[in-house]
Amino acid sequence: MRTGSPGTGNGFTLMEVVVGAALTILLLGAALQCWQLGVRSWLRQERQIDVQDNLRTALELMSGELRLSKDVTSTGNNELHFWCWNVKSDNWVEVHYYVLENSSLVREQGAAHPPVAAHIKSMAVRYFTSGGSMPVTNPEQVTRVEIVLTGGMTGMEDMTMSTTVQLRLKGSQSETCGS
Repeated sequence: MRTGSPGTGNGFTLMEVVVGAALTILLLGAALQCWQLGVRSWLRQERQIDVQDNLRTALELMSGELRLSKDVTSTGNNELHFWCWNVKSDNWVEVHYYVLENSSLVREQGAAHPPVAAHIKSMAVRYFTSGGSMPVTNPEQVTRVEIVLTGGMTGMEDMTMSTTVQLRLKGSQSETCGS
């Protein structure tokens, strides 16, 4: 049954209206699903960037201080201990980095131990002599340190970043690190 005057062709049957409505609903549903996928992807990328930024910041901080360190004081696999010259106290202080409860990197110097980077799950450290390819365990032999950080958030794959640092000031006091 058509509405409108016969022969004009501008009326619609009930079937045509139902089919049009169904197609409109399908198109709106597909558009909504594409929008939801885009939002989820954007949020996932935002979390990955946050983790990557934290890993990069942590590695830059540790490697910068380690380059200016006097000596490595311990050769533990999942922590980093070394001596830095502290300008405020005008002496060498021991700095200690470690991962706290599978969630953040902590920098401990004396009584202070604030987290310096979030979303850090683990840290692996290997120690070498300047030309050696085999790791060493004697802190007095260490002139090069490799640091590997792994980070991530719930619902995403872990990310790993690493760096190798050559100790430049072994035994000297000409520069400073930390404060």
